Amino acid sequence: MSDDTSDTRKSQSEPGIGWQPPEHWNPSTDDQALEAMQRFMGMPYEPSIRDELLRLTDRPVYGPHDAKSRDLNPFRITIQTDDQDLITGIQFG
Repeated sequence: MSDDTSDTRKSQSEPGIGWQPPEHWNPSTDDQALEAMQRFMGMPYEPSIRDELLRLTDRPVYGPHDAKSRDLNPFRITIQTDDQDLITGIQFG
């Protein structure tokens, strides 16, 4: 018996070709994500900030050093930092 739950989880967390959102999925808009991000601006980046932004936005969120695919995903949020790892903003796509 094969276990394909990892494929299902990946497709639900990272929209791509052929991806269908779950019925309950209600991701934030870009403006809502920017508003949620404001309280983290200027703070040192920590993975817990990525996790909190994921919880607040219900969108896939990546830290500045996380590996990610190069395909365009309009729902993806990437946290941006400066040379001192202080949060400067977010990027969509």
